Amino acid sequence: MQYDFNSCPSRYGTNSTKWDGMAGGFGAECKYPLWIADMDFVSPPEVVKALQERVAHGVFGYSITPDSYLEAIVEWEKTRHNFAIEKDWILFSPGVVPGVYWSVNLFTQPGDKVMVLTPVYNPFFAAIKNQGRTLVECPLQRDERGHYGVDLDLFARTIRENDVKVFILCSPHNPVGRVWTKAEIDSMVDICVENGVLIVSDEIHQDIVFEGYEHLPTASTSQKALENTITITAATKTFNLAGLQNSILIVPDKVRREKIQKYASEQLDIMGGNLLGYVAVEAAYRHGGQWLDELIAVIEQNYRLLCDYIAKMPKLNVTPMEATYLAWVDMNGLGLDDDELDAFLKKECLIAANMGRVYGPNGKGFVRFNIGCQRDMLTEALESLLAAYNKRFA
Repeated sequence: MQYDFNSCPSRYGTNSTKWDGMAGGFGAECKYPLWIADMDFVSPPEVVKALQERVAHGVFGYSITPDSYLEAIVEWEKTRHNFAIEKDWILFSPGVVPGVYWSVNLFTQPGDKVMVLTPVYNPFFAAIKNQGRTLVECPLQRDERGHYGVDLDLFARTIRENDVKVFILCSPHNPVGRVWTKAEIDSMVDICVENGVLIVSDEIHQDIVFEGYEHLPTASTSQKALENTITITAATKTFNLAGLQNSILIVPDKVRREKIQKYASEQLDIMGGNLLGYVAVEAAYRHGGQWLDELIAVIEQNYRLLCDYIAKMPKLNVTPMEATYLAWVDMNGLGLDDDELDAFLKKECLIAANMGRVYGPNGKGFVRFNIGCQRDMLTEALESLLAAYNKRFA
């Protein structure tokens, strides 16, 4: 490999949410932070170099959005995902979640129904409920292999019976790790268009897709999908840049785009992002392709390591992963309720991880593990899990 994914610097003392915030969120006994979705790998050296060069200038006044930044996004979407977009379609957001909030706020009315596929990234729930909208859940279906899919009859019926106005799609899906096929996307788009439902597609995990799978941007799959979708994505998950708070909305429809622009500028006074975020994202998209290819191989190796360990614990099952660095593990076989499972992980395994219940009722008994870390640390964490398992359940 050209890049080093084994030597990760200590993040203690850097105000890291993942590391410095672990004790407050999970207890002082926890040693292994496998929770919040950022990675421990150093960002591509090309990104670090670009930031260093910009910082060396020493002046950090107000900044306009660089054309070169927009061009880098357009080129990345085209070459990496075969998604032809225009610069004018791109809007800034400080994060994917704010973009979801804006979309729900602007394209629904209080009391309107907004649908998600559960289990799903839990801030979607807040974006709906906190703005006075009504949450509608359409549960994903899990087969005997642990593979999740969409029951399209249920999907259509749920939309029609609840008069849903917006559907928030997670693609690839967090936490179950699915990469939606074209047939699945086409079917969901058809149902949404037929019923006047706007699609808001969170595609922040679009770049971390395993070999043998292909992420298809929802809006890229057909003309009607393009006209009926707001895509929200970012380089931040891909290149470990979350602290720089730079995300984008891709909004082909001019009326919707102007409505979002007007709201962001006039109601929120958000005119653009911080200049270092622009620098980092542009450098990542222009020079980060090889680094990303190697990262994906590392994540796949970590996934196989996780599977090898879970195979030694027959009461547990790993959901097949197709994308992301977030593993979804079924721990219902332990016979513990959620509070007991939480305590087992924290106090006996010394692991900080995300409890599945926060992602919806059908997440009960599952745990989301972040495997975007160096192999040695993941091995230690899995050894701790195995030892605690054998002590209690073997």
